Amino acid sequence: MRSNDRYRPFDDFSRSNSVRQLRKKTRNIVVFFFLIFSDKFLKLLSLKYGFAVLNSGISFGLFSFLPLKLLILFLLAIFLIFNLRSQQSFGLTLILTGGFSNYSDRIFRGAVIDYLCLPVAPCFNLADFAIVLGSIFVLVDLFKKGKVL
Repeated sequence: MRSNDRYRPFDDFSRSNSVRQLRKKTRNIVVFFFLIFSDKFLKLLSLKYGFAVLNSGISFGLFSFLPLKLLILFLLAIFLIFNLRSQQSFGLTLILTGGFSNYSDRIFRGAVIDYLCLPVAPCFNLADFAIVLGSIFVLVDLFKKGKVL
């Protein structure tokens, strides 16, 4: 510690890089579990009150090994949350959260439960919205860095 560090206010220490990184990673984990809980809660409400739409989606047996894929997706999500920069990490957290929630529907219900139906768009759910929003965050970050033409 430098000699003048002991005179800095306490707030300056809380803004160190390691603390900021920990806060961002914690934020991603909180967002992950909050979105999963919220989406599952809204799906249960939509099933209870009869405004759910079951979306069977892809066929041809593409999801026959879902439990293994779900485990791999969950482990990938944890790895990415802890190893990417903030905006990309947050965007990928949203994408993987949406994917995780919809995958778990396919395992336990055989179809994804959609509950938001607009007259000008197909039915969707909070997980779908998280996937789209996360994709936008990742693309904006890539455009800022000049990695997308």
